[in-house]
Amino acid sequence: MRLRHMRLCFELRLRAPMAPKYPSLARAAALEPAVCFCFSFEKLLSEISVKENTSKCFCTAKKTKLEAPMADTTAPDSSSPFKSDILKGKVAFITGGGSGINFGIAQALAAHGAHIAMMGRREEVLKKACEELASKFGVKTFFKAGDVRDADQCAAALKATNENFGHIDILVNGAAGNFLAPPELLSPNGFKTVIDIDLNGTFNMCRHGYQYLKASKGIIINISANLHYVGTLFQSHVSAAKAGVDALTMNLAAEWGHEGIRVNGIAPGPIGDTEGMKRLAPGEAGEKLKKLIPLQRFGSVQDIGLAAVFLCSSAASYITGETLVVDGGHWFAKPPMVPREIVEKMMAASRS
Repeated sequence: MRLRHMRLCFELRLRAPMAPKYPSLARAAALEPAVCFCFSFEKLLSEISVKENTSKCFCTAKKTKLEAPMADTTAPDSSSPFKSDILKGKVAFITGGGSGINFGIAQALAAHGAHIAMMGRREEVLKKACEELASKFGVKTFFKAGDVRDADQCAAALKATNENFGHIDILVNGAAGNFLAPPELLSPNGFKTVIDIDLNGTFNMCRHGYQYLKASKGIIINISANLHYVGTLFQSHVSAAKAGVDALTMNLAAEWGHEGIRVNGIAPGPIGDTEGMKRLAPGEAGEKLKKLIPLQRFGSVQDIGLAAVFLCSSAASYITGETLVVDGGHWFAKPPMVPREIVEKMMAASRS
């Protein structure tokens, strides 16, 4: 999950010096590669349990009942403004597509007619996701386990997909790794892991997907973040990685445009219907965070999915090299220095 909003929750709680007060955080920041984790800020480090799996880097908190953010009555309905067959016959390859935002993108593309191929490190998750998409939308699906950090595995997954479907039209680079760590406690291995997954993994997929996308005059969507638009506490590693992803998006668009390949990005903000948000901003905390967003709601997985559908559609045929920010205005909005009610009283007093 893209965690820029965490700055608001943590900046008063986890300022240095933290190692003496939070020794677990110091140890976590020095984790070996392939281990990612996140925090529930209500429980901080006392609730964290980090697991390592050889097929996927992931994180779990100790089982604690967390109240999800309250229902958002201002969110859009579930209907799509696009024709259901707008992507009929297209083949979309999605990294990290078995869960979270990336699975939401897979659902949105499948709902509009695209066949789906996935690559991820947990084969059982990919299998379940593909079965669900095939059953719900009647599309063809394919998956191959692999790690985006391994260029050979990327090439093999893309080759197998092309052999299975005959072509690849859309490449969505969504695989990502993230955790919270102040830079002075972040190990070189921890920094390198995020760069390897987010930035190098995106390049690996684009590089080996080029031949197939050239043949289909296809589309690349790189999933970014809004963290690096400002200074975001405890996110120096992912900010550096996503800044690199945005630069790669623009450069590949310039390099490959003459081949008919469009390259764009999506930068999600706080997405409410994800496990990450349930842990990072549960209950009342989520409601407080929501008030800091100009549109006064969290995003939904559908918001990101429909943004992807738009960028894959003919409506975006003259758009390339852009990163579409889908965050409700969150990244550029600042809390007021003075509460609105006080400003109104001051104005009323000045008029009297």
